[in-house]
Amino acid sequence: MTEIAKESGHWYDSDGNPAYTYENAKGETKNTTLRQARVKNLFPSVTTIMKVIAAPGLERWKQNQILQAAATLPNIEGESTDDWCKRVIVDAGEHGKDAREKGTAIHGAIERHYVGQEHEFKDEVLAVTRLLSKLGIVNISTEKSFVSPLGYGGKVDFEGIDNNGNSVVIDFKTTDFKGKGKKQWPEMIMQLSAYARGVGTQGARLINIFISRNLDKPEVDFYEWSEQECVDGLRKFDLALEFWQLDKKYKPSA
Repeated sequence: MTEIAKESGHWYDSDGNPAYTYENAKGETKNTTLRQARVKNLFPSVTTIMKVIAAPGLERWKQNQILQAAATLPNIEGESTDDWCKRVIVDAGEHGKDAREKGTAIHGAIERHYVGQEHEFKDEVLAVTRLLSKLGIVNISTEKSFVSPLGYGGKVDFEGIDNNGNSVVIDFKTTDFKGKGKKQWPEMIMQLSAYARGVGTQGARLINIFISRNLDKPEVDFYEWSEQECVDGLRKFDLALEFWQLDKKYKPSA
């Protein structure tokens, strides 16, 4: 059975297979660490590499979650400020967890659609497929894993081809729609350009599709990156990759 998309994976083996977890000497399943990666020659994911740089959009979202939690979480009588702050952080984390889990579920539903399996979030999937049809893009693969000889790996949301025979690589982003145009951030094209090179389609059309997670009737929007933005994004990623490898003193062998 096809392994449906997960957002938690950060490591891949030399054949491109996800290596999200490992079994320790006690038979317990643990999340893969850098230490285990060194032992097993695992490749860090694109998103793991990109954690060495600032992500303004993500940080602003995290700050907003904390502010919303602080605004709605009352003090308990006799509770210290430190304890209240801890509760705010936990409450904000729960809201963030809900958003991440819904995003993962929507990604999984899109994949299930393309591999012919039953799925939830039918309205979200329909909105995505209608947009792709409007753009003249047909699916080739979803959630394709890879490793690059440059020392990184990943899993691509969607590979396709357009009406003119051009390759297309798409990354889906779930977000709250608030009536304004969807905001694309520089880290998005870094991720996409690294994916495209990793799966051997450097020079493909690179597109982010945004899917609402807060509307009763789901909406979608998209942004296609220009050729220059793609070139710059890949260069930025390569600098982050070099920094990560120097900082961790680790580069897997292909």
